[in-house]
Amino acid sequence: MKSLAGLVLGLLLSLAATAAAAQSPNVSVSLSVSPPTANPGDTVSFIARFTNHSAGEVWLDGEIRLPAGLTPRSVSTNSGMLHSSHPTGALATDARLAAGAVFTMTAVADLPPGVVHGTVLTGEAEARLRASEGG
Repeated sequence: MKSLAGLVLGLLLSLAATAAAAQSPNVSVSLSVSPPTANPGDTVSFIARFTNHSAGEVWLDGEIRLPAGLTPRSVSTNSGMLHSSHPTGALATDARLAAGAVFTMTAVADLPPGVVHGTVLTGEAEARLRASEGG
C-alpha cells in the first residue's frame, strides 16, 4: 500500500511540476540578417530563432515581419506549419518546442533596386505562446 501511495504522490508532484512549467514559459526570440550589409538588388535572409528556456514543452506561433517594401521570395522553418502565402514575411503555427529546443524560421527577400545605399532596414520577429498543445 505504501508503494501505491508513493506512486500516486510521485504522479501528483510530476503533474504539479508540469503545470508549473506550462504556466511560466521562458522563450527568447532573436532576429538576424545575412549578409549584414547588402546592396540594392542583393538577396538577404532574415533568420528568427526561438529558444525554449522553460523546464517543460511549449507550443508557439512564430512570425517574421520584413521591412516595408520587401516581399519574401521564399520562407522556411524547422518546426510547425508554415504559411508561405504570408505577404510581409513568414508565419509558422503550432511549433512544438521541448525544453531547450530551438525553432528557426527564415524569410529570404531581394532588396529593391531603388533602396538608397546606407539605408537601415529593420525587421521584426514575434513569438505567440499557445495555451495548449497544437491546433
